Amino acid sequence: MAACVIPHSNVSDAFVAEALAFKNAVQLAKDMSLRNVIIERDSLTVVKKLNSTAHDSSIIDPVIVDIKDLAKSFSTVSFCFVRRGQIILHIHWLVSVAMFKLHVIGAK
Repeated sequence: MAACVIPHSNVSDAFVAEALAFKNAVQLAKDMSLRNVIIERDSLTVVKKLNSTAHDSSIIDPVIVDIKDLAKSFSTVSFCFVRRGQIILHIHWLVSVAMFKLHVIGAK
């Protein structure tokens, strides 16, 4: 699990901002030399476009094309829709697992 913050200027559309967040996530995974990637976000529109083979004339299509090109560097990549509340629960679960592992590792 990883996180990053990358500011973007002149983004006037929420869908473009969501698509750029996906692109940043894919680029981060590539920079980390990951081979099998699952990217979860709460933007159903962007997830559907990433999982589609069709092109359209939407404002985010150029970003979608860039993401798909970046995704070719992975052995497997999945783009999944997760409701916002589920993301928080997922993060809480990951933190709990990490804390458990730290506790077990630190135990004598």
